[in-house]
Amino acid sequence: SPGGAVTSKDMDQRKDEQYGLRIATWNVTTMSQARKIYNAIKEMERMDIDILGVSEMRWPESGDVNIEGYRVLYSGKEDGTHEYGVGVIIKKKYAACVKSFIPISERVMLVQIKSKPIDINIIQVYAPTLDKEDEEVENLYGTISDIVNRLKKHELIVVMGDFNAKLGEGNTSEAVGPFGLGIREVII
Repeated sequence: SPGGAVTSKDMDQRKDEQYGLRIATWNVTTMSQARKIYNAIKEMERMDIDILGVSEMRWPESGDVNIEGYRVLYSGKEDGTHEYGVGVIIKKKYAACVKSFIPISERVMLVQIKSKPIDINIIQVYAPTLDKEDEEVENLYGTISDIVNRLKKHELIVVMGDFNAKLGEGNTSEAVGPFGLGIREVII
């Protein structure tokens, strides 16, 4: 992980390993069916992922539950509908390292993790699709900006999720490579 950060609880367990924390994000399309969470956990085990950010979770309201030893934090629509939603799934050995969970909306949540040498702040995002109003997208980015500005600058900040961006084709950017779809939007 960036900066070599590992959770404080994990320091003793990985003395003979390279320090690191495997963090990933996945748009699961929906997790509204009960068995889907088990598929995500199985993939976390297969890929040796410690913390998984989830977009389009589609669980209503917000909560903090334990499923097969994994801590599942989620933020969904408060009206009880199964639409949008974000979540973070954390391996059992890191569950006690969660300092704070702040469900902000069905599109944004914050999880703060006690870690060494610095604490980790994970902002999980599910951005509106291109068919939504520009104002909705701008409000989301404003919310993310507000969260980042309130966090301690010396801590690691991870902003991840599905931003529903269309990056286009071609290999004009080393960061994106040939993996985009559609028309590349360029802002000058």
